[in-house]
Amino acid sequence: MPFPLKVLLVEDHPYSREVMGLWLEQHYEQVLSAADGLEALELLKAHPDIRIVLTDWMMPRLDGMELCRQARALDRDQYLHILVFTARTQREDLLTALQAGADAFVHKPVDLAELQAQMDVARRIIDLQEQALQKMEALLEAQRKLEMDLHAAGQVQRSMLPQGPPEIPGGRFAWAFESSGLVGGDMFGVVDLGEGRIGIYVLDVCGSGAHAALLAVGIGWVLRPAGLLTTASDAGMLLTPPDEVARCLNRRFPVMSRSEQYFSLLYGVLDTRSGQLTAIRAGQPPPIRMGEDGVHPLRIPLAPPLGVLPDGDLEIQSVLHDLRPGEKVFFYSDGLLRVLGRDGLPAPVSELVRFLEPLRGKDLQSTVEALRSAVSEVRSDGLEDDVVVVGFELESAPA
Repeated sequence: MPFPLKVLLVEDHPYSREVMGLWLEQHYEQVLSAADGLEALELLKAHPDIRIVLTDWMMPRLDGMELCRQARALDRDQYLHILVFTARTQREDLLTALQAGADAFVHKPVDLAELQAQMDVARRIIDLQEQALQKMEALLEAQRKLEMDLHAAGQVQRSMLPQGPPEIPGGRFAWAFESSGLVGGDMFGVVDLGEGRIGIYVLDVCGSGAHAALLAVGIGWVLRPAGLLTTASDAGMLLTPPDEVARCLNRRFPVMSRSEQYFSLLYGVLDTRSGQLTAIRAGQPPPIRMGEDGVHPLRIPLAPPLGVLPDGDLEIQSVLHDLRPGEKVFFYSDGLLRVLGRDGLPAPVSELVRFLEPLRGKDLQSTVEALRSAVSEVRSDGLEDDVVVVGFELESAPA
């Protein structure tokens, strides 16, 4: 339904102003009038809801062209449609009026049919502007609600992340997590599996935003001690081997066939009593081992990402590594390699090794903080991907 239009008539001739004003009042709800451009300018400042101005060209004090220029310079939320009354027909004069800010002309002497047609055009333009504004406001409101939903989803996602290192004798842990948005596809966990055993995983769902976060939260919910990682038995809690964990996830989340998504996983079980780490990697870069003999990738066979292949076609193998006291191991997502890369390309793992080499004398927390600082430097320009780093080390000699 059309909304009321407030119209301003600017005419220095009293009789013409009175006749034109009476005609406008018969057709429009709110009509103001001014005797010259200066008076009109004050009314425009006092009434920012004026939508149409009808002004004579030749007027004392401030003529129609200068009124156009100054009216266009006003800070207004709504567009002002300006019609100029003129007897001039020369092309140069009309160009001058358009350059000054006029939208259209009504020739003098004024023909009321022509005036009505020009006012109808102005009305259509203003209605279209209002419709566009309403649609924009609706989009902004939808965006606001979406951001609120994403913020809430992000809080749920962050609530599933470890809140602090587990207090288990013989192990030390530190981590950093930086999201590229309100929600993302990266998750990690450091899970107490009982009897001195710790499950450590880094999960990366392809893509970003709500779809990736929803899948990451779903998988993270399964990767719990009472979920997939252990099984209750008469003998106590039995560990699910890392390779079987990967196969179970691949069966439960065949997402490529449904949504063209997939996810990568790095999962290991650290036994702080024996110093052994049993791990698998599916689509993830290799962990980094830092010890007295240097910094180098931990050898774990690379399996394909999960959620892609049928269970019978997935070949994945757990590998056991013996860790020595003081050795550090770093699990991380490929977002870290993007941070260390150049020209938009991820860095090779060797670049991460070179970055960590000067940090061999640092403690675990300081090393993770150095990686976090590298991420923060890039974050000022915007992260392309979530970044996860989980570091751990064996504190004492295995029993």
